[in-house]
This record gives sequence, structure tokens and C-alpha cells, in this order.
Amino acid sequence: MRNPNRIYEITNLIQQGWAKVPDWRLGQLIENLKRYIGVDDLFYIEDDVLKERIIDFFDLDDRTE
Repeated sequence: MRNPNRIYEITNLIQQGWAKVPDWRLGQLIENLKRYIGVDDLFYIEDDVLKERIIDFFDLDDRTE
């Protein structure tokens, strides 16, 4: 079973990142993140990889482990 705490870690990172670009709509945020990662579909991206890409994309300092 996957760690359920990953849900809060990843959504918290998205919240922190979105706060840096509050004029973006959620769809814009997701599309821009996808382009940054270099994928058309986030379906196959593992959560730990997505977490790191969100941190990098938004240049977040607080890395939740």
C-alpha cells in the first residue's frame, strides 16, 4: 500500500507553489508543470518523482520528506 501521507505532502507543495503564482488557474498550473516535466500525461509519473519536480518547478525551499 502506498503511504497515505504522500497526499498531504504533495498537495501542500502544490499549495505552496500555487501561492507563488496566484493568477494562474489550476489547469494552467497543471499544464505548466507537465511541460516542465516534459510529459503529456502525468498518469505514469510516480509520486516521489512528481514531488521533486514540483519542488524544482516552484523553487520551494521546504522539502517535506
